[in-house]
Parts: sequence; structure tokens; C-alpha cells
Amino acid sequence: MNYTHQEIFNIGIAIANKEISKSDGIELLIKKTNINKGSAQMILGQIFPKLFFGEVFTRTLSAQLFDDLLFLLLRNYGTEKLEIAVSALKQHIDYIQTKGDSKVKLRKIVQKYSDLLMQSIVEDINEIVIDEREQNELVELLHLTGGI
Repeated sequence: MNYTHQEIFNIGIAIANKEISKSDGIELLIKKTNINKGSAQMILGQIFPKLFFGEVFTRTLSAQLFDDLLFLLLRNYGTEKLEIAVSALKQHIDYIQTKGDSKVKLRKIVQKYSDLLMQSIVEDINEIVIDEREQNELVELLHLTGGI
């Protein structure tokens, strides 16, 4: 994981949680990573909050930065927040496609995390089915032993 990407995430979260102001976050990112001010403003002011809250955004970042941000969202916030961010990225890709750019790398990243979300849903369903089976077996056992 790129240090700058981790700092973008950490500072973006602090801004989203209203722990620091956007302008303080931009200055902090510049100080910690030596990123230029325009990039810091674009990332923390226009892209990260919309990715975090599931809104369409029109500016773009490197595919690797998006991949790292989605990974960090999954690791720190779980599948619910990942689903929101993947939705925002899909909306971004759709917007960019209207401008004539297909964003193949971003589509692959969206697919990777969509597959992960689907796998998580299947695992949740399997857990529910297993829990129901165990409950049914317990009820049957109690019936057989005269416990009910």
C-alpha cells in the first residue's frame, strides 16, 4: 500500500467524520506527503467525500488509488460502506463513458469489489441457512427426547 494513498484515506475519513476541516485536511496532506495543492484539493474536496458517501463525481484518479481506497474502506468499514463506494465509482465510470472514455481499468476494479460484495452476500445467506437448519435440528431433537 502506497503511503500517500493511506494518508489520503486517513485524512479523507477525518474530514468525512468532521474531525478536521477540509482546508486543514488539505494542508495536512500536503505537509505529510508533499502532494501538490491542486491534487490535494481535488482528491479531498471533490472525489473522496463523494466516493465515501456514494455520490457521482466527475474528476478522476489513478486506478491504483481507487483500488487502494476501496480496499481500505472494506477493511475499515465493511461491505456496507464498500457497496456505497462501488456505487459511486460505477456512477463515475458511467459519467466518464459519456465523455468517450471507457475506463477499462476502473471497470475491472469495480468488478473485483462487486464480486467480493456478492461473495459476502452469499456467505451471509449460507450462515442464515445453516442457523435455520441447526435450529430445526434442535427443535426436532427436543421433540424426540420429549423436551417440548
